[in-house]
This record gives sequence, structure tokens and C-alpha cells, in this order.
Amino acid sequence: MKRLLFEQRDRIMKMIIEGKSLNEISKITNLSKTTIYYYMRKKLGRKYPLMDLNNNDLELVGEAIGFFAGDGSLFHDLKKGQWHVRFIFNKNEIKVINYYIESLKRLTGKIPFRHYGKSVTILYYNSKVLGNFCSDYLKWEDKKVSTVRLRDKNLLLNKKFIVGFLRGLIDSDGYVRKGRKEIYFGSVSKKLSDDFVKGLEFFGLNSKIYIQRRTKHLDFNKVRLSGEEVDKFISIVRPIKAL
Repeated sequence: MKRLLFEQRDRIMKMIIEGKSLNEISKITNLSKTTIYYYMRKKLGRKYPLMDLNNNDLELVGEAIGFFAGDGSLFHDLKKGQWHVRFIFNKNEIKVINYYIESLKRLTGKIPFRHYGKSVTILYYNSKVLGNFCSDYLKWEDKKVSTVRLRDKNLLLNKKFIVGFLRGLIDSDGYVRKGRKEIYFGSVSKKLSDDFVKGLEFFGLNSKIYIQRRTKHLDFNKVRLSGEEVDKFISIVRPIKAL
């Protein structure tokens, strides 16, 4: 950020004391809102308190991490210094969306912002704290969709985390077949599919793994549960898509 002259800083501080808004000061000084906000924070302190995550509820944590692994994105805008964390939903899955609005609120203490697209509904936060939270639990290379996986495999030994993690994965990248006892989880990330299977094995659940070879796209890894395994899975994990 360009350093301001003393006279400019003094003028900004006086307008802040007078109670002028960020927009008003920006128009008067012809300075960016980011610059004005920096001096507002110096004078008045942080306008919005940092997010205080509920890290003690491991099922809640696993649920958010599972959903983010399946259908989430993280973008760090270096120019603006902002972190954008998104959870993406099929717009027709109203029950799932409403559930995760409340779930994310319980995790973060804040109601997520919402964006409505043609086929998706996006719940999102602009939060470095939440961005670091996601990257602390998950790791990926340049292309998240094909490389995402759990950072600490010991989490797959914690019952509460696994329940939430499996739920989040099914509610994001899973499919519950109506009229037949079948549940599928699919991902182009082989390592995330492996994490899903290890979570199933913790509860003694049997699954079948298929790899769909695709010439123009990355191979698709599909995990299938059927018959009694579906009943067991639903009773343990309680995915919202199945309720």
C-alpha cells in the first residue's frame, strides 16, 4: 500500500473522528476503500471481530472439512489481502443448503453470505481464519479437485471426526439413489477417495471401488455401498441427502 503524506493521514483521521463513513471518505479523498479501512482500523480498531471457530466439536469440524474437500474452494486475493472461502451446492438441494447454513453458523459463529447462480447456491465467507482452518486440515497442489486429501491421517482414527467427514463428503460429492439401496461417492482425487474408504473401514463398512477411465478428463474414482451397508452407513453417518 502506498505510504500517505502526513497531511493526508491527518485529514483521514479527522474525518473518521467526525463519523464519516468509509464510502464518504473514499469519495472525498479519491483514495481506495482498502487504504481508508487501514487507517480506520488504526484509529477505531477492527470493525469485525476475527472469527472464533468451534474447534472442540470434531464432528462439526469433520463435516465442514468433508464438504469443503468435495465442493469447496479457497482463493487468496493477494492484491486486496482477502481470503474467499466457498461451499458450493446444487441449488435444488434445499434441505442440504439449509442444514449447512446452520452447521457453518455453529462452526464459525457467523451466518454465511449467500450467492445464487443458475444451477448453484454458494455459501461463502471472506475470512483468513477460515481459509487457514481449511488448509490446516486438507492439503492439495495447484488443482484442488484432483489432489485434495486429508493432511493428518490420524484423524481417520477419531470416530466423531470421521462421522462428520463422511457426511460432508456424501452431501457434497455423493449420490444417494432413490428407490434402491445404493450410495456413491465420487472424486477425481484418488487420495480423497482413499480417505473416504478408510473412514468406512473404521466402522467395518464394506464398499466396492471403481475407476472410470476418461480420455478427455481425469479418471473418476467411484466408491459404492449397497444393500445392508447403506442402512448401516445412514444410521451411523446420517447424511442429509439421505434423510
